[in-house]
Amino acid sequence: MPAITPLDPEYDIVMYLSGGTFIGCLVVLFLIGVLTTQVNSYYVYYKDDKLSLRVAIGILYLLAVIKAMQSFEILWVHYILWGQDPVGAISRPTPWYEMASVPLGAIIGFYVQSYYLYRLWALSKKWWVPVPVALVMLLGVLMGIISAILNKTSRISNTVFAIHTDCTFIADVLITLLSVFFLVRAKRHVLSRSTDLVNSLIKLSFQAALPASACAFTLLVAARVSKALTTDAATAIILVLLHVLPLVYCNSMMYLLNTRRSLQLGSSTHMSSSTGHQSRPTRVGRRTGTSGNPDVELGVLSGIQVHTQVDTVADVLSRDQFDNKAPLEPSDDETSKGHSKNIMSFASP
Repeated sequence: MPAITPLDPEYDIVMYLSGGTFIGCLVVLFLIGVLTTQVNSYYVYYKDDKLSLRVAIGILYLLAVIKAMQSFEILWVHYILWGQDPVGAISRPTPWYEMASVPLGAIIGFYVQSYYLYRLWALSKKWWVPVPVALVMLLGVLMGIISAILNKTSRISNTVFAIHTDCTFIADVLITLLSVFFLVRAKRHVLSRSTDLVNSLIKLSFQAALPASACAFTLLVAARVSKALTTDAATAIILVLLHVLPLVYCNSMMYLLNTRRSLQLGSSTHMSSSTGHQSRPTRVGRRTGTSGNPDVELGVLSGIQVHTQVDTVADVLSRDQFDNKAPLEPSDDETSKGHSKNIMSFASP
């Protein structure tokens, strides 16, 4: 079939559907390159992280590669094999690897949100805090899987997919706001010279959450508009974000992990200048991003809790707890030790 023209009745639907798929898959191939660089940096600078976290990053990268392979396959089939028949490309029965877009994206989103949920638990040290968010996340991933099983043209499928987008966005917002709430509350219990680091963590929480939350919100709006008005433009936006959002989640998580190194170096400079102590030279290399204890990321904040004495800044960066330390929050029993140990390791399981 020859290429269609704007006079053809199928022109609009082909332009929006094929265009949305094309843009989304291209962005995925770009983001997998960015993610590869971030994962490589993680394994170079954070060799002392727990094995469980390093394995988790490997699984995350594997899921992202599967998503990139799926996007490449869609590009190849749509624009190489069916390049001369764009109407036939969108009219043919949907193959299984295209139907997997929503479930695969839901699984990747759930995987990354589970990591953020661990950070929230490590920060609050209250088991009931992440439970409501976990229920919303579970509902979201289930709705994503069910929407692919149902007929894609049915009204029920559209409703289920809209619930999936709602839950994804709500979970993102809840995790971010609760994490910031507990960081702000923790700021009241640290020394005044340490508040800059806590403020950096609050800012980092918003920075890491903003890209994925913005994409999830746009997807939510587009899904609702498409469900109500069945506009082709909203469908094109949905197709773009369905492919892009999983890789945005992956890159946001790696950004959060890889920022530990700069936070620790910045904390060393700030605290040494504010205390008047001369810190030992920081070794920049494979162990720069971590301390001897694998629970590092929130462990930096455990080093800026309310202390009676701090010998050197190097001790702050190399230990998760001191001989004389007060927990961030008063506790009635020894479980407060676990709370004070994990305030900055909320990015390191």
